Amino acid sequence: MPTRKKYIKKSKKHLSKKNLQKSKKVRSKTAGVVGTPLKPIDASQKKRLGNNDLKVNLNIWNNLSFWNASVMMVDIYRGEEISDNKYIDLMYTHPESSVRRNNRIAWTKRIIDAGWIKQDGFRAFMGGSSTNFPKMKGKSHGTITLEEITKKIQEHRAELTRWMSAKEKSIAAEETIKKSAEEPEKKSAEETKFVGLNEVNDWEDL
Repeated sequence: MPTRKKYIKKSKKHLSKKNLQKSKKVRSKTAGVVGTPLKPIDASQKKRLGNNDLKVNLNIWNNLSFWNASVMMVDIYRGEEISDNKYIDLMYTHPESSVRRNNRIAWTKRIIDAGWIKQDGFRAFMGGSSTNFPKMKGKSHGTITLEEITKKIQEHRAELTRWMSAKEKSIAAEETIKKSAEEPEKKSAEETKFVGLNEVNDWEDL
């Protein structure tokens, strides 16, 4: 089974500068679409949030932070791909407009469910998992475009990947130090036991 480190390495590759800059290559194709303010995408979201442009604030960034961390820390640790990355890639790069549109809709729905409806991202931390991971930051008022929020999400995932990698190294270092500290104690205990047996003159004394 693939290790967590392999998937952290894989996520680093996917979140490279080259991938983060893909939108620039197709901006002419998507400018008229993702350049407009984000708004509810389906009937369920419109029922909950109305049909107006959505606004961002600190709570929205916090919701998206937990969702992003859930995607990165849970999916990767379970040995799974970051499945929604495909929406971003296809939304920006596919040559067929219908495919770009369908993936844009799917990605928009996922973002709004996570940020505004809080449908996903918090359950993963109900069991006491660490919440000291890096948080997303952005403007605390006004509207935001799909392009802007996608860039923020990708940058945050790159930051989470670096944080997870550093955490893995820290845990490994702590385990090495702990093991090194335990070795002398173990050796001392074994020597004490051996000397004690040598001091016995008569096996009947045992």
